[in-house]
Amino acid sequence: MRMRRIWNLVFALVVLSAGSFGASYLYRNYQELEVIRAKELAASRELQELRSKTKKRLDTIRKLEEDPEYIERVIRAKLKYARKDEVIFRFE
Repeated sequence: MRMRRIWNLVFALVVLSAGSFGASYLYRNYQELEVIRAKELAASRELQELRSKTKKRLDTIRKLEEDPEYIERVIRAKLKYARKDEVIFRFE
């Protein structure tokens, strides 16, 4: 009877140690999964921002190709051009 208790105790210790090893392994994998999810979320946000910038730039390109009034506004604003017989006042 005493030997049976010893074997039960040894078996219980083996099961507990295997369980704790398995739990630590699963916890480590869970932590890695959380890191990967955080990276995926950051990449998703960056992708959304890049898509938004791409859409704005494509709209600008389309306007530059098709809209003469937009082209004139851009030239006047960025290159500081004026029409013939037009006076521009610059204040500091």
